[in-house]
Amino acid sequence: MDVLVGQQPSPPTPPPPHAPADFTTARNLLTTLADTLHNAGAAAEQRLLRQCVLDAETRHLGSDHRDTLAGRNNLATALNNLGRHQEAADLHQRTFADLERILGPDHPDTVASRGNLAAARAALARTQRRRLPWQRSRP
Repeated sequence: MDVLVGQQPSPPTPPPPHAPADFTTARNLLTTLADTLHNAGAAAEQRLLRQCVLDAETRHLGSDHRDTLAGRNNLATALNNLGRHQEAADLHQRTFADLERILGPDHPDTVASRGNLAAARAALARTQRRRLPWQRSRP
């Protein structure tokens, strides 16, 4: 930037304000990308993206917003798909408790969350039952 002698440089142009529509569009695109990564078998990358989306939702919408709770559910499902069943069950439990508190026990989102929690707990139980022969107790 050329400045003439005796002239003050102009201040930098401030970035445009981020409207909620901009955030919603970006979040939807990132969620679609996470779904695509899942379908392509890139589960670890999907989990990272889901974590980033959840962090942004929590920051911009608050921890009790329905979209944030849906993002938390998506992250828990990604963790379950990676075999991180304890983390998934813990996150599903937290999500279920919040949905039940916010939406009530009979809301469809709460009922679905209860099913996701049950699936995560079942996967955790299956992995805990599987033991290698030398890990099993002898009769």
